[in-house]
Amino acid sequence: MAAASAGKPELNVVAMAACSRNVKPEQRAEFLATKFAGRILLIDDTNDAVAEPCRLQAGQQLQLKEGRGYGEFFAPRPEWIQPLTEWASHAP
Repeated sequence: MAAASAGKPELNVVAMAACSRNVKPEQRAEFLATKFAGRILLIDDTNDAVAEPCRLQAGQQLQLKEGRGYGEFFAPRPEWIQPLTEWASHAP
């Protein structure tokens, strides 16, 4: 949501396991309807019981298949650090 509220297209935003499975349908609809600004990278793990892919129209989605679920992001791991670093290095 920071990318939307800042209104700065040069802003880079990375969100990890950001879309909770426990939100009300109307909250999800409002979130998905948000007009995001900036470069957005969304990262999640396919085995996550807490979060799910955000499926935004804007941004890039990276879905890991490490099997750690939400725990994938409890510590820095090469599986997401490397793609995040590559993504950040190509910022305009």
